Amino acid sequence: MTAAPAPQLQYDIARAQDAPAIVELIRSIAPAALEQIYGAHRLRGYLLDALLRDQGHFGLSRHRVLRLEGRCIAVIAGYRTADKLRLDLATLVSIVRHYNPVRGLAVIRRLVESVKHCEKPGKGAYFIYDFAIAEAFRSQGLGTALFLREMQQAARSGCNAMQLDVDAGNAGAVKFYERLGLTVRSCSSAPARASFTHAPMLRMTGECRSSRLDRYPNIRPSCERGESLPPSP
Repeated sequence: MTAAPAPQLQYDIARAQDAPAIVELIRSIAPAALEQIYGAHRLRGYLLDALLRDQGHFGLSRHRVLRLEGRCIAVIAGYRTADKLRLDLATLVSIVRHYNPVRGLAVIRRLVESVKHCEKPGKGAYFIYDFAIAEAFRSQGLGTALFLREMQQAARSGCNAMQLDVDAGNAGAVKFYERLGLTVRSCSSAPARASFTHAPMLRMTGECRSSRLDRYPNIRPSCERGESLPPSP
């Protein structure tokens, strides 16, 4: 009897049909913090709007996905340091457009407060964010495969390092990144008197290298970006 073929995973730039799944994956990363910034009742709507309008850090073109039989089961996003300012400004515009000027300014104040104690990405680095795997597909090597694919693309674009922030209390995530060659660079936390507080965050960094993905033959690229990352909106 012939064995059934392994499920075919597809690596691709995020598309409009992936947006609802991406919203839920992003929410799963830090639901309490995201709801505190964007509002519990407006978070889903804002994320979906920003994704579909391709605006700022939440734009579809910043995100890559893994699909299993057409279903988005994992997402990762990143940007080059040189693109940060343009993405920041586009994100602020997207907030004001979605919430209206008065409510939007309140959201922006909370957002700025949430990140002002974090270290800025290093020059020439590629910063990873919105990295999440659907719960049913964790611990199967998919996160490693997706991260290595992103590292490969970043290396091709000329970046010399990968950087990301991770909750200092999430020992499993810290060990995961250490296995991929990242090390802790610094730790940041908001002071107790701050209006927005969060758990201490570790900035982790590692060499950005073109990784071999021969261990993951069932992950095929649907739309490679070649030698460059997509332009910022």
